[in-house]
Amino acid sequence: TPLEELQEGDVFEGTVTNVSVYGVFVDLGAVRDARLNVPKAIGRKFRIGDVVQDCVIDKLDLEQGRMSVALPEEALEAAAAKDSKATPKASAKAKAKVQVKAKAEAKTQVKAKAKAQVKAKAKAPAVASLRVAPDAPAQNRLSQRSRSLSQPKRRATPLEELQQGD
Repeated sequence: TPLEELQEGDVFEGTVTNVSVYGVFVDLGAVRDARLNVPKAIGRKFRIGDVVQDCVIDKLDLEQGRMSVALPEEALEAAAAKDSKATPKASAKAKAKVQVKAKAEAKTQVKAKAKAQVKAKAKAPAVASLRVAPDAPAQNRLSQRSRSLSQPKRRATPLEELQQGD
């Protein structure tokens, strides 16, 4: 609803959209949210998503695009008596804390399991590696091959070719 269509004194039902140091803000279905004029002690008891009955438009500033609403005396008394700890948001916070603790506990269990596996591997008898030393001629062939790979192949001289042919 555009602010131009609203008038001071109109009554609406609103939903709390924000609770901050600047106050409680309520969505009345208009273009902008309205600031709820309540004392700070009462304002702290509101939670996002709370439905506020009988919001009366108190001030309407079309130039700045702002409006404020007030509650009747009965609604203020009901809000003051409201137990803020029993709100759905408080229970959601408690659930979130439980989930965080459960995740931390699961991580701890995974770490403990990994440590146990490392200890089990350390306690297991070490299998002796049965490595047989290669015989000397085979070792020489290997070293010659590695040298020939690392150095460019040299072409034999005609004298060396004759000696190899004999």
